Amino acid sequence: MDFFLFESSYRDTLDFIPLQIRYALDKVKIKLSLEQWRNFSLPNRIALLSLVDPINLVPFSKQIETLLPHHDLQKVPELNKDFDCCFLTNYYLLEMSIIQKLKEYDIDEHVWNVCSDFEKYSLLKLCSRKKISENFPLLAQEIKSKNMIHSKDAYAIVMENFNYPSLSPKSIETFLPIYLTEDIFSDRDYPPFDRAMMDGLAIDSGDISDNERQTHTQIFQIIGFSAAGTPPSTKKGIKTGIEIATGAPIPEGMNCVIPYEQITIINNTATIPTKIIKAGLNIAKQGEETHKGDLLIKKNQFIKPQHYPILASVGKLMVNSFTFPKVFVISTGDEIVHPSKENLTAYQIRQSHDLTIRKLLVSIGFNEIEGASSLDDSSQIKKLFLKAVENESIIFFTGGMSVGKKDLVKKVLLETQSKILFHKVAQKPGKPFLFAKKDKSLIFGLPGNPMSAIVCLRKYFIEAFLEKFFNLKTFLNIKTNLNVKQKNNLTIFKLAQKNEDNSIKIMETPSSGDFSNIGSSDGIVEIDSTYEDAKYYPWVVKLYE
Repeated sequence: MDFFLFESSYRDTLDFIPLQIRYALDKVKIKLSLEQWRNFSLPNRIALLSLVDPINLVPFSKQIETLLPHHDLQKVPELNKDFDCCFLTNYYLLEMSIIQKLKEYDIDEHVWNVCSDFEKYSLLKLCSRKKISENFPLLAQEIKSKNMIHSKDAYAIVMENFNYPSLSPKSIETFLPIYLTEDIFSDRDYPPFDRAMMDGLAIDSGDISDNERQTHTQIFQIIGFSAAGTPPSTKKGIKTGIEIATGAPIPEGMNCVIPYEQITIINNTATIPTKIIKAGLNIAKQGEETHKGDLLIKKNQFIKPQHYPILASVGKLMVNSFTFPKVFVISTGDEIVHPSKENLTAYQIRQSHDLTIRKLLVSIGFNEIEGASSLDDSSQIKKLFLKAVENESIIFFTGGMSVGKKDLVKKVLLETQSKILFHKVAQKPGKPFLFAKKDKSLIFGLPGNPMSAIVCLRKYFIEAFLEKFFNLKTFLNIKTNLNVKQKNNLTIFKLAQKNEDNSIKIMETPSSGDFSNIGSSDGIVEIDSTYEDAKYYPWVVKLYE
């Protein structure tokens, strides 16, 4: 099915006013010149054609009366406000009808939004019969494959199709990032007993009478030692003291700890300055820090370094967390060889995508990542693909995304009844990026060029995944200071460096295959088609501040 066959039909509508339209206009006493007809926008011309179709949405003679109140006249061309308004409104109704029919054929609304004028005309003519033409879904699919989706729409579609990971216990002793999905509460009072805060001598300040308070020093007899991790000792007699270690429970009957630095001990006799003896001195009271049942760490955040002592203290070595999906990386290409291979021919390339994907995904918490390479052979690619789908993995293809004879990934996806959500994004580099789904697996088709692949991975998977599940946005809004408008409404990605003053420097790279500059970059900058707004995405993602 070639939609360009419809172009001549579309162009013909500009050369003359179809007889059926002239006849319909005469019936309602509206005159329309050929010049006026040519000046009509495409929606108006299509609406006119549809009005004389056998399945008119509204009888033609009642158009102005019934549809006029539903449109903003200020937005209508001055040619004939009433006349133009009714056709624009009718076009809107037709447009909604077409979009609905596209969805019935499992084709998203984006197809209509990216259509050219004559593509829209062609779809409408195929859809304006009492019976939908069998060519309608074929034409829609072909239009979809020939048009590029905007980067913002691509990102939104990826976000919409992420499935929430399951939850499972995870050990806090892992080296991988952990996203906490449960609140952490105190399992008891902290400290759980009156605790010594310093090494010294535990005494009872009440042993000193009011008269003795007038003297400079006090004498206490040392009767024992209390260590951390042992049951509390007990006071025996007036003006007796027990040596105590930091963290040890305060002996029963004693209420202050005098540091060793402030006392003199000779033959188990301690001399203490009277003025420093106060009840509660250097003692952490039970429950002073937190009580049993108090909330210590809120859920829905990555565990930070400062959380680990709390988790260990309350005995939470296993916490509920997201179970990150499995990942399967399929590298395609006859030219791809293992990185360990020596003595390469001029036409061979060492595989780099698999390692890059692994390292970036591990850095945000993924741990089950498999990989395999395939020649440009559809049966071999299909076998690996179906294995990954069976394991419900997120699947990354690298290479094979363009339209050459050896680019077989899309062919395999169609043969396996996978749903291609979009293919080709209006961006540079990374135009051939593909996104699809099969059963419970999401499929990311990364271009073969290193720069293109890493851009698509960072923007459409890592950033989207972190925002969807962890409400994290890791980019930084910046100004580019560039006044050049990009052609073809393309979004541009460039390598960037972060300076010591945290300013961002955009690097100039010659092509999407330029990997030599990636090593000296700190991230990428996404520049929209107006060159006014830009976002900086660092390679190293901060999961918490």
